[in-house]
Amino acid sequence: MSVSVRTRALTAADGTLSHRYMALRSLMKICVKRRSVVTFLALFTLSVVLINTIPLLPKETMRLPPRDLKGSTSKRLPAGTPSTLLDLPPPLNGHKNKLFSGSSAIPFKQPLSHSVKAPVTSQAAKTLNSSNSTRLCQQKCIRDGGGHASVAVGEAEMTQQTVREVSGEETAHERKPDSFWKRRSHSFAGKESIPRDRMRGEKSDLCQISVGKWNETTPESLPWLSAGDVRKMAFLSGGVVLSKARVPGHGQVLQVGLGAGEAEAEAEAVLDHRQHCQSGSCALIKRPSDWFEVLAFHLDRVLELNRSLPSVLRNFKSKLLPYRYISGNARPVVWWDPDIQHLAEVDNDQNSFSLSWPLYQKVLQSRCGARVSLNATPCVGVQHSEWGRLALFDFLLQVNDRLDRYCCGFRPDPSDICLENLLHVKCKSPNDLLLVHILVRRADPSRLVFIDNAGRPHHPHDNLNFRLVEGIDEFPERAVSILRSGCLESMLLRSLSADRELWESRGGAEGLRPIIRTIQQRGTILLQHIQNRILRLNKDL
Repeated sequence: MSVSVRTRALTAADGTLSHRYMALRSLMKICVKRRSVVTFLALFTLSVVLINTIPLLPKETMRLPPRDLKGSTSKRLPAGTPSTLLDLPPPLNGHKNKLFSGSSAIPFKQPLSHSVKAPVTSQAAKTLNSSNSTRLCQQKCIRDGGGHASVAVGEAEMTQQTVREVSGEETAHERKPDSFWKRRSHSFAGKESIPRDRMRGEKSDLCQISVGKWNETTPESLPWLSAGDVRKMAFLSGGVVLSKARVPGHGQVLQVGLGAGEAEAEAEAVLDHRQHCQSGSCALIKRPSDWFEVLAFHLDRVLELNRSLPSVLRNFKSKLLPYRYISGNARPVVWWDPDIQHLAEVDNDQNSFSLSWPLYQKVLQSRCGARVSLNATPCVGVQHSEWGRLALFDFLLQVNDRLDRYCCGFRPDPSDICLENLLHVKCKSPNDLLLVHILVRRADPSRLVFIDNAGRPHHPHDNLNFRLVEGIDEFPERAVSILRSGCLESMLLRSLSADRELWESRGGAEGLRPIIRTIQQRGTILLQHIQNRILRLNKDL
């Protein structure tokens, strides 16, 4: 009896201890959790306080020396350093570069054994100069409503990224006889970083030339137009039609001979049309839908490429022209250059020399005029830097009829001529792919001439033709700097406003901005391509 009682007592005691143990264990868990929460909150509060009170360590960056600083304290890079490498904005989110394998060679960076650091200035002076220069560029770009699109897209990226120069001298492109670019040189360390917003400040002159009212712009006031451009634009806009002729193989293009006035028209009406054109007094009248070629001419001049022919938009009233040419729709008029060299072949008269796609790639790899002479095999006499100008120009406008008339580098629409004429099927046979409109002047056969530049103003960004830049290993430095400056929109609007017929027919600034911003976005994608491939920037004069 006593044993069972004792057993029951022990069992009861064990149960009591078990309940107490469970209660104590739960209490300890609660205490641990409370302490963890308190610790987390304390650390979080402390981190917030540190972030908002302790300043970040300043980063040392190199800046360009003052403009009036002479080269007495600087050293030049060795001779033969031809190019500049840039660290450009990172790729856009979601954008994929559609590149072809083996399309271009990646150059190695030259050793910078002769580089020397630029003079060091105070941090306060750096901040003041940088902020003033950036503010000046932004104000000038946005004053006329231009330039804000590119700033909105790339401002954060451009202020965070840096530009790395490996050439010892920055020489601006000078045109003959009247260039608004002034030569200036800067000496700085090739591997040092330069704040991108500082570089934008150096380009503030690009923004300043866009100041003014649209209706006050004249061709003479635009520094990127030469005196010859201004004369030809006036001649195309006001010349009297003296004669006309069809262009073989181009049913919707009419060649006309122009004169200065009615009295001259009566005196010159009996002249032979061909002789009249050989004197440089003829023009081509194109379709109203080709108005984009006039914009292409202004883009060519703004970017300092200077390879396209002068053109304007014009309404004709001459009785010598067919009715459809005087029906009221403005048409682009392009100056006819009698010095352009054409092949004698009837089927290939739109070229100065025959060039297939494989041969074109071999020419690019040979770097004619830079690595080998212009008359060496397989060169065709054209400077290597010319192909970079052409590729940049065609990519911004998406002109495929020159380098890719077979539409091999993008998805063509069912209405494209390359599909209608069954050209697209030849993409599988590279030897059958021929380049078209590759032209030079007899007086200067080493430089290309850009014709038929209407392009594709509404081509979607997800279907851009990267075949146009395949094999290109360098681009013109001046054009790239303008694309990167943030002022292309205001500069191009200013230039287009000088053509009053184009300006009014396309709805002024509001009507032209969407197309110009499309060109800017293509330029941003091209800058990303240059960055991804680490391509050279050529300072070709």
